[in-house]
Amino acid sequence: MKQSSRQTISNLKKKFFIRHRVAICVCICLIQIIKYASRYLFPTAMKLLLQSRLHNIKNASNETPECPLPEGDMYIYQDKRGPIPYNWQPADFNKVAIFSYYSQIITQPIGGYMSDRYGGKHIVTCSIIVCSLVTLVQPALVFATNGNLWVIGIVKGIAAFVEGLDIPACISISSHWAPLGERARLVTIATLGHTIGSTVHNFVTTVLIVRTNDWTVPFYIYGSLGLVLGVIWLLVAASTPDHSRLITFKEKFYLARQMRHLVHHDKKTVPVMRILKTLDVWIFIIGMVGHILILNLSLTEVKQYRQNIFHDQLGRDDILAALPSIGMTISAVICACFSDWAFNKELINIMTLRKTFTNIGVLGCPIYFLAAGFARCDRVVAEILLVLALALEGCTMSGIRLIPLDLSPNYAGFITGISNFIGNLISIIFEIFVTGQTKKRSRAEYRILFYEMLLGGFVTTLIFAIFGKTYLKSWNVPPEKKRRREMSTISRGSFVSHGSRVSRVNEEIR
Repeated sequence: MKQSSRQTISNLKKKFFIRHRVAICVCICLIQIIKYASRYLFPTAMKLLLQSRLHNIKNASNETPECPLPEGDMYIYQDKRGPIPYNWQPADFNKVAIFSYYSQIITQPIGGYMSDRYGGKHIVTCSIIVCSLVTLVQPALVFATNGNLWVIGIVKGIAAFVEGLDIPACISISSHWAPLGERARLVTIATLGHTIGSTVHNFVTTVLIVRTNDWTVPFYIYGSLGLVLGVIWLLVAASTPDHSRLITFKEKFYLARQMRHLVHHDKKTVPVMRILKTLDVWIFIIGMVGHILILNLSLTEVKQYRQNIFHDQLGRDDILAALPSIGMTISAVICACFSDWAFNKELINIMTLRKTFTNIGVLGCPIYFLAAGFARCDRVVAEILLVLALALEGCTMSGIRLIPLDLSPNYAGFITGISNFIGNLISIIFEIFVTGQTKKRSRAEYRILFYEMLLGGFVTTLIFAIFGKTYLKSWNVPPEKKRRREMSTISRGSFVSHGSRVSRVNEEIR
C-alpha cells in the first residue's frame, strides 16, 4: 500500500511539476495580482460613493472644459445602503493610498536583505496573508469607526509595511529558479502581477461594485482569494530548488547544471558594503530612477489626464482605463520570449539586449505620451497613443528589471530593494513638484509634464546606456563559499584564483 501511494505521488510530480520553476513564478504572479488589485480598493470605492457630490462640486466651479463632455447623462452609482453618512471630502480620496505607498517603499531594502540571506518564501506568505486579512476587515473597520480615515490609514499602512518586504523577495526567489536561458520569461511572469493587477482593479473591481450595488463585495472576494493563494503558496512553493519537496530529480539536476557558479541556495551573508561600493550597481540605480519615475507617472498622472481632459467616469469607461495595462502585459510577454530566444540562439549578447529594451521602454513611453498631448480632443487617437506608450514601457521588464540578476543573482533581492527605494523616493519628490504644476489641469500643462518625463528618461537612460554593465560581480560568491573553496584548494595543493572563475562565468554569459 505504501509503495502504491509513493508511486502515485511520484507520477503526480512527473505530470504536474516537471516544470516546477514555472509553477513558482505563476504563483508569485497570482499573489501580486491580488495584492495590486486590493491596494487601491478603498479609494476607488470612495470615489464611486461620492460620485454625485464630486459632480456637483465640478459643476459649481463654472469651469469651461477644453474638450466637450461625453454624450449622455453622467453615470451615478447608487449603493444599496443609500448615501454615505460620513463627512468625506474629495481631497481625502488618496490619503489612505499615499500613506500605504510611503509605508511599502521603506521596507523594500529590508525585504531584499532578509530574502537573500534566509530565503523569500515565508516573507511572501506573511505578506499575502496580512494583506488579505486587512482587505477582509476594511468594510467592518469603516462601519465600526464611523468612517475614520486615520484609523483606516494606520491599519493599511501597517499592512503596506509588511507588503513592501515581498517586492524584492519575489525577485530573490526568481533568481534561484530562473536559469540564464529562461531568465527573461520566468522573471517577467513573476513580475507581471502588478500590471495585470492594475487591469483587474481598473475593470473588474468597478464592475463588481456596480453589478452588486454593494461597495464591500470586492473586499471580501479579493481578501478570500488572497488567503486561498497564501495557503497554496505555503504548500507548493520553496525559496530554492534544494528546499522543494515537489521538484523532480530531473528538473533539480537541470537547474543545478544551468546555474552552477551563479547561484548558491544555502543561507549566506549579504556583503552590503561591497554592493554599495560597486559603481555598476549605482549606474543601474540611476537607470531605475528614470524607469520608476516614468512608470509611476504613467499610472497616476496619465490616469488624471484622461479624467480631466476626456472626462472619464468610474463605471462607464472602465474598459478604456484597462487597455493600457493590457497592452503593457502583451508587450512584456513578447519581449521576454524574444530576449530568451535571441540569447539562446547567440544572436545578441545580454548587455545589448538589456540596454535595447530599456531604451525602447524608458524613451518610447514619454514620446507617445507627448504625442497624445498634441492630439487635441481626438479621443480615439489619444487613446491609441496612450496604449502604445504603456505597451513600450512593458519592454523594460526584459531590460533594466533583469540587471540585478545579471550583476549578482545571489543578492538580486537586496539590489532590487535598494534601487526601488531610491527610485520611488525620487519619484515622490518629483510628483510633489508635478502636483503644483498641473493645477489648472489643462493640455498645455500636461504637455510640459510629458516633456519633463522625456527629459528625465533621456538623461538616466543615456547614463545607463553608456556606462551600464551586466557582468557578474566577484562578490556574487558568498564569503562562506569563497572560504570553503580556498581551504579546499589549499588542501589539494592547487591554487586557482577566484577572479579567473568569475571571468569564465562572464565569458559564458557573453
